[in-house]
Amino acid sequence: MFAMALSALAAAMLHVWPTLGAEPSGERLSRMRDSPQWSEGRFANEQPLWTNTRNGLLRLFEATPGALPDAPVPVVMDVGKTLRIPAASGLRVTWFGHSSALVEIDGVTVLTDPLWSERASPLSWVGPKRWYPSPVALRELPRIDGNTFPHRALNVAMSRTGGTPKRRRYSRLNCDALS
Repeated sequence: MFAMALSALAAAMLHVWPTLGAEPSGERLSRMRDSPQWSEGRFANEQPLWTNTRNGLLRLFEATPGALPDAPVPVVMDVGKTLRIPAASGLRVTWFGHSSALVEIDGVTVLTDPLWSERASPLSWVGPKRWYPSPVALRELPRIDGNTFPHRALNVAMSRTGGTPKRRRYSRLNCDALS
């Protein structure tokens, strides 16, 4: 049954996209030849490909030079009290690590890319590990007017840590105005 459904899907795709698998010609071939990646009658990847699956999988577990800091990262901990006092100028950005930051502009507070879990992953046992604990607990943050989630998978990671305050969420696919 599955094989029949897969065959029907493949037939439908070939019918809908007649250029799939066809030799390029005309304007399409001309655009391809004008591409900087076109070389000797075909496209050439700028980055080398791993074609050895075994070695490629083994390399996933190798340490990458420069992936970890050589010395402990200096961190100002316990900033919750400071964050509860509004910025005198009306503008303040507090960086929590990676791309997590608290942006305060004229009384509007947005938490960008919130990550309070131990790993940047929807799974607790795999993924990049934090270099240091979060400098402030979620409960110590000031009122949050909005959250940005530029990495869709980290939405799931945040749900493991109790999530972020229930406020408006902004993502690259859903950019509502802050009003």
